[in-house]
Amino acid sequence: MPRNGASQGRQVYRCGDCGRYYTHGAAGARPSAADREPTRTLHGAGISRSAIARIVGVTSPTVRR
Repeated sequence: MPRNGASQGRQVYRCGDCGRYYTHGAAGARPSAADREPTRTLHGAGISRSAIARIVGVTSPTVRR
């Protein structure tokens, strides 16, 4: 498992068998239900996705998902 640089401050590794690049850890971990609740409340109040994204501090596609 040789090292192969870094991406966004995380070590990147390259598989010696298949040549695939990967990093360790859960960089894209999903938010908990408690973290999603304010977004659902704002959506229920009729606020737009882009406005919710600004309030919560995430991107609009993240709010959509």
